[in-house]
Amino acid sequence: MNLYHVLKRSSYGSLLPPSVGHSVDAGELTEHNAFVGMVVVDDRADIRTVVREHEIPGRFVVHERELSSAAVKCAPLPSDFGIDLPAPLLVGEYASGSRYPLLPWSDGLVCSCPYKHDRPWRVLCKHELLAAIVAGGKDSIFLPVTRGLEVPHRARRFVSPAIASRHSPRIGAEPYR
Repeated sequence: MNLYHVLKRSSYGSLLPPSVGHSVDAGELTEHNAFVGMVVVDDRADIRTVVREHEIPGRFVVHERELSSAAVKCAPLPSDFGIDLPAPLLVGEYASGSRYPLLPWSDGLVCSCPYKHDRPWRVLCKHELLAAIVAGGKDSIFLPVTRGLEVPHRARRFVSPAIASRHSPRIGAEPYR
């Protein structure tokens, strides 16, 4: 029941291409959704100065307030997570029109959308589900940068290496006891 709301057509389905049936290829998902390497800056920062100082394209530099999480009170911004700005981050740009940064937290990434942040019993949002499918399709713990700047591995590591090294799927095996 905890995943029901995430798996609905109106939730995760809003990120899928219209022609998709019961399954989707990870590559097809990144045709309609992107993981963009960006530099997120403080709202008072001058983007032109950041572009000039770091010699990066301006289209990949964004003020915190321009992220979708800035529009909702309960959705955290990178600075709310203690991330010093400017910061190179992976920002999800989704088919649904939203743009949320994936924030390094603990040993992995957490989406900054409001879905989980005001309801702690929710285990993941549709953006994290999409990220898990893309990472699984690449057989990697790292999300790809599909557009934009290269960002540090820490900003792309979707799941903890310690957990990934111990995980073994139990498909077709006896249930846990």
